[in-house]
Amino acid sequence: MISIDADKQSYPAYLTLILSLSPVDSPNRLLRSGGIIIADNILRRGLIADSSDANPWTAKLKQEERLWREADMKALDEFNKEMVRNERLDTFLMPMFDGMGMGRLVN
Repeated sequence: MISIDADKQSYPAYLTLILSLSPVDSPNRLLRSGGIIIADNILRRGLIADSSDANPWTAKLKQEERLWREADMKALDEFNKEMVRNERLDTFLMPMFDGMGMGRLVN
């Protein structure tokens, strides 16, 4: 199992690195087939999915610079999309508070 809870802008790079160091049919892998990737804070109070004014957190978080960083939001959106798009992963999203994403390495 690999847990990601770090620099949000680097989440896409972490995922790319994990997958590149876990090549198919290699005996030397960072994450073996069936291994789990867990990523914390992938929704940011739902703002990644919906940062419109319909989300009650939008106005509040945009006022707090440490919580609202446009680059973080873009990187988390990119990470989420790649988790779903990547054929090597089965994914699951737990949409509680800031969200937690899980991916199981298929191969």
